[in-house]
Amino acid sequence: QIPYSEEKMLLPELAGLYQQNGDLVGWISIADTNINYPVEQTNNNSKYLNTLFDGTANASGAIFLDSDDTAPGMVDQQTTIYGHHMNNGTMFAELCNYTSSSYRDEHKAVALETKGGVSAYTVFAVLKVKSDDEWYRFTSALTEKRYNSLVEYAKEKSIYETGIAPKYGQQILTLSTCYGNNQDDRI
Repeated sequence: QIPYSEEKMLLPELAGLYQQNGDLVGWISIADTNINYPVEQTNNNSKYLNTLFDGTANASGAIFLDSDDTAPGMVDQQTTIYGHHMNNGTMFAELCNYTSSSYRDEHKAVALETKGGVSAYTVFAVLKVKSDDEWYRFTSALTEKRYNSLVEYAKEKSIYETGIAPKYGQQILTLSTCYGNNQDDRI
């Protein structure tokens, strides 16, 4: 077992889970969906592609924070969390429902618990992109001009208008999963 660590630990109510897996960095949920999972992070993004939270090998993998990012509320201006699109509707499969603006209107709030507390995010754009899209290179240390240009990029590529946009200084949370028939398609 990994000892509880105040320095790394998120919220006290997650201490038991942290003792099961020291890679735990948060908990993500979207009300009225199946998205309600622990979030892990390692220095190797491929670890949780085929490994469950408990360490069991499994094709569904786990939900994980990009290895190059810091947890929301810390340093990065944009944080990416990945999860598989499982055909049984688990993991991040329900993100594909966001292609409908009415679905987004009913599920626009995303909650993420980290050691900084609970943060609420509002879906401002839904993009269909490739796995090597410029959006995935948007992390930290951005000038206001670069931040604003990337927000405009997301709004232009969004499949519909939401009427909102983040302002410089606000953190952006990206949720990413496979979409479509090509291996490198993402939503």
